[in-house]
Amino acid sequence: MESIVDDISALQKKAKEFTDSFDYENAVKCYEQVLLNSKSLSESDLIKLHCDIAEAYNELEEYEQVIKHYKTIASTTNIPLASKINCKLGQVYLKIKDYKNSIESYMIALELTKKLLGEDHKSIPTLLTFLAMAHQEGEDLKSAVDVYKAAISIYKKQGASEELGYEYYLLAKCYEEYGETKEAKENIKIAEEVLIKAKGQNSNMVADCYGLLAIILVNNKEYKEALEYLTKTMDIWDINGFDDYEKIADTYVQKGFCNYKLERYNLAINNYKLGLENRRKFSSIEDEWTAMLYYGIAKSYYKKKDEIVNEWLLKAYTIMSDLNIKEPRITKLMKKIVPKQMNKV
Repeated sequence: MESIVDDISALQKKAKEFTDSFDYENAVKCYEQVLLNSKSLSESDLIKLHCDIAEAYNELEEYEQVIKHYKTIASTTNIPLASKINCKLGQVYLKIKDYKNSIESYMIALELTKKLLGEDHKSIPTLLTFLAMAHQEGEDLKSAVDVYKAAISIYKKQGASEELGYEYYLLAKCYEEYGETKEAKENIKIAEEVLIKAKGQNSNMVADCYGLLAIILVNNKEYKEALEYLTKTMDIWDINGFDDYEKIADTYVQKGFCNYKLERYNLAINNYKLGLENRRKFSSIEDEWTAMLYYGIAKSYYKKKDEIVNEWLLKAYTIMSDLNIKEPRITKLMKKIVPKQMNKV
């Protein structure tokens, strides 16, 4: 028995070393060997082992295995642990778009936590937020809104201003996603007000509010006002040394689109090119996003009647062709201005 225990300890130590060095494949192999000899482990050690295996599989994106190991221990009588495990199951099910089981797992975690800590404990609105996101991704707008509002109600009782502001932001984002412009606008304004009081005018969370408000305004064809909020967003990022180049690139592209709609073609081209410049700071891949950006630049040059349009349009068309994607807007513009090239294709 002692030699088995020694072997298990050695394997667990090796598994931890592999995990610490991000070698999850070998970590899993060690953990699975431990599991084969797990009769000597206590219940708490066995639960921890399944959690460790699940987390390693999660890093490998082998979600069926993650679910298998979490479900093995989800019915533990340790209520705090059972709640945590069911919450993790909810997250994994959400990743694989199994919304029914995600919602069910979050509901179990929520009920267990309420039973243990009470209806208004600080952890309850966090679980409600996860549950609302599952409803939202599962395209159940009414349930998502109801659950976000339940979380907001608890945050109000707790006086948790930063969390309250962020919850209003999520609620606004949910409304925006489903085209409920009026409600989205109302809630993002509340989020902005709460977050300014909680975090200050130059918080990145306030910038996020401005960014979402800009999207809402663009969808409502209020391009001039949208530009003002996009500029406010980027001004805050400049102050804070913000370096999420993907978000910066997307924001420049939105500015480019607004300027294009306002027939400010030189500004649109400049914004699109700044979007491309920031995009290349985190990715050199020529993908569909890049192709559509090239198309935006080409469209702006076309409006200016500048012959350089051909260069940008051909870049967009070539990428889409390589990806075997047919984009009618690119093809239509190609037929207008590069007929010879189209005849060759």
